[in-house]
Amino acid sequence: MKIKFLFVALFLSINIFAMGPIPPEEMKDKLSLFEYNPNTRLTKFKRIHKNMWMKIYSGKLLGTNPADGRNLNIPFYYLRPKRISGKRPLMIVFPPIFGANPIDWDLAIHFVLKKYNVIMALMPEDISDPNRPVSDINDFLVRTTISSRMLIDLASSWKHVDSSKIGAIGISLGGIRASLLLGVDLRLDAAVTFVAGGNFPEIVTNSQQKIMKNWRETRMEIEGIPTNKDFLEKISEVMEIDPIYFASRRNRKDIFMIVGKKDNKVPTINQYELWKSFREPKAKFLPAGHVQTALTWKYFLPGITRYFKKKLSGKLKSKDIKNNFRESKFFE
Repeated sequence: MKIKFLFVALFLSINIFAMGPIPPEEMKDKLSLFEYNPNTRLTKFKRIHKNMWMKIYSGKLLGTNPADGRNLNIPFYYLRPKRISGKRPLMIVFPPIFGANPIDWDLAIHFVLKKYNVIMALMPEDISDPNRPVSDINDFLVRTTISSRMLIDLASSWKHVDSSKIGAIGISLGGIRASLLLGVDLRLDAAVTFVAGGNFPEIVTNSQQKIMKNWRETRMEIEGIPTNKDFLEKISEVMEIDPIYFASRRNRKDIFMIVGKKDNKVPTINQYELWKSFREPKAKFLPAGHVQTALTWKYFLPGITRYFKKKLSGKLKSKDIKNNFRESKFFE
């Protein structure tokens, strides 16, 4: 244990932190970016599947982007337990950069079988659109977070959803979205993230994830940005928000993180930076890369399920978090 935390301290010490706690007035200004008009309407809500356990709907919510008044078209899936009475908790599943995949569906189905209402919050737009300028990345993250808040509003209006019990889970970019929402919207009670990081300018600059790398190289060519150092400077100039800025608003028990110690897609150093910003919450550090760490989701799922059950019931104690997660000798 001492060796692990010595390694963490050494690893973090070599990074010049560009981000950290911010003053209350600056926090207030940054949080104001996420204010929005709550008037939305469903433009699509169609049942696409049902069986003896659940109903699955495909939906689209129309909202307004507060920055420019343009429409926000927010796609989502909604999974509802078929045979329940009364209100049930809400779980939000955030997919990674390439969209909903079998892991996200497995997570969603798992929680609906545990009698959760589940929303899969798809991204309202493609972050890797080659026509998206570097200057839009900050506003993109604001829009996606506002979209998630609007989905919480929608779900909270349904009589079978207990809006006082909301959890979120996400992998990679999905985990970044979950950790950002956790700091911004205090209606979210708890989050579990896999390979999520903070310091978004560094993540975008250094990520070797194919989709993100291709977008970065395309924009560097189009915008005449000669080096990664110049790219980092340019994106840092426009970024006003980051999960790191809002982490101090939460109790360290509100998040559990699974960190990949050999990750070059969401660089490991940025995963540690996010972990540090949440005041070193309980976490599992795996000596594996991005994909390998993400694929451990099923191994941790029983403990994750117990964590959410206790956290959303308001009975979680710090010692429960450690006991909830099974240890694997393989990863020691």
